[in-house]
Amino acid sequence: MKPEASGFIEKNFLSGLKPHEYFLHAMSGREGVISTAIKTGETGYIQRKLIKTMEDLRVHYDYTVRNANGFIMQHVYGMDNFDGSKLEKQKFIQFKMNRDTFDQKYNWTQAELKEYLSSKAYNEFANDNNFDQQFLKEEVEQIWTDKITLHEKLFPDLDDYGTIYSPVNFQAVLNWVKYTCNLDKAKLAEVHPGKIIHKVRAFIKDINNDQWEKNRSFNTHFIILLRSHLSSKNLIRDYKINQEAFDLLLFRIKEIYYDGLVSPGEMVGIIAAQSIGQPLTQLTLNVFHSAGLGIRTKKTTSVPRLKEIFSTTTKIKTPWAASGLTSKTEKELGEISRNSTFQSLSGSSEK
Repeated sequence: MKPEASGFIEKNFLSGLKPHEYFLHAMSGREGVISTAIKTGETGYIQRKLIKTMEDLRVHYDYTVRNANGFIMQHVYGMDNFDGSKLEKQKFIQFKMNRDTFDQKYNWTQAELKEYLSSKAYNEFANDNNFDQQFLKEEVEQIWTDKITLHEKLFPDLDDYGTIYSPVNFQAVLNWVKYTCNLDKAKLAEVHPGKIIHKVRAFIKDINNDQWEKNRSFNTHFIILLRSHLSSKNLIRDYKINQEAFDLLLFRIKEIYYDGLVSPGEMVGIIAAQSIGQPLTQLTLNVFHSAGLGIRTKKTTSVPRLKEIFSTTTKIKTPWAASGLTSKTEKELGEISRNSTFQSLSGSSEK
């Protein structure tokens, strides 16, 4: 069967249309005009129903989302308590590192301590019994454990860099501190690794002990990002950090973190409804040329499909089911595809 029989239009208005191509163009044009007119009203009504359903949902002072009657709709807003408008895309820098690359990035050697620390900072570190090589190894092993957590628990099926949304853009904050405190002119770091590790641990404990942060599971991503970017070797070797810059860095991160939390009283129901309704309206513009394809090949998509979803329709217009295949060679997959028969619920079948 030729493509023309299924509605394919080869020519254009400049070169000249064949009679059947002109007819299919007219079909598609009329369908587009009518569809736009009808779908605009439908999407407006869908958005109105969504807004009336969720207009009373708001965040309370315990960070739960409740309706006007006080019923809890969500124990933790958005599963992380962050305002969506203040989140930035972040990548876990240790996600794809092997052990050798990881050790170069995070593990200290005695020679490197002498190379990157000022004599005052090195002597202070060497003479303090609370900080030793074992203390430094604990930091490295914690970050390595974070990497394993990323692979096995948070992103088990992801081969590429793990991406997460966080209110703190750590790289941008580090660069801001570097510029503000003129760290690019420094030759050696004035703060030893022990102080950095101790302060970062205290910072994490402070966030986790916040009286409002009762559900702290969502902090896992943030803490892993914090440990990896604020590792002692990263701050000392790459930024030549001093005490003033380090204090400013922690203050700025904490400030952005708490500013990123959703404000109690935020009417998140209305925001959610509008966030669904606006892109739903845009779907009216995505008119696809389907003239001549036949009704059986048209899948229910766009606004009609969303109406089915929101209405929890039991009898959908184009029922389908997906079945997975075990690992096969390309030749075997081709053979399966050629011999597959698609059975419709009405009883008819086609290859």
